[in-house]
Amino acid sequence: MKVLVLSQRQFDKIMVDNNVNDNNVEKNAKIALISITSGFDKHYFRINHKNVLNLEFDDIEEDIGKYKTMSTEQGQQIISFLESIDKSSVVYLLVHCAAGISRSGAVGTFANDYFKLDNDVFKRDNPHIHPNGNVMRVLNNIINGRQ
Repeated sequence: MKVLVLSQRQFDKIMVDNNVNDNNVEKNAKIALISITSGFDKHYFRINHKNVLNLEFDDIEEDIGKYKTMSTEQGQQIISFLESIDKSSVVYLLVHCAAGISRSGAVGTFANDYFKLDNDVFKRDNPHIHPNGNVMRVLNNIINGRQ
């Protein structure tokens, strides 16, 4: 399995170019998708599927007014989603956010570690990421039993 971190534009283009949509995404057992948007963006997929997880949170370290960080509940959703992935058939885990740098970078980094994949390959495939510290902290706290 490969974990690829993408911008929303890259993600949408891949989905459109391969004609992947809400009607057929579950038929493609080779991919799993985590889509992270904020209140300003729309998800490519209207609903979650067995191989699609839609999340909404902002790229910030702590809540500021209407802007919200990733919650513990959302972190648990990510971990449950990763647990549900059939590693024998999924070839690509695609994780995206608006820019494909921080939120998705953190989730992609966590997923790569969770699946014990090669870090050198992950870094080579995703040289542009700069993981959001809060997202990493929440996910690691959950997996380490602190929340």
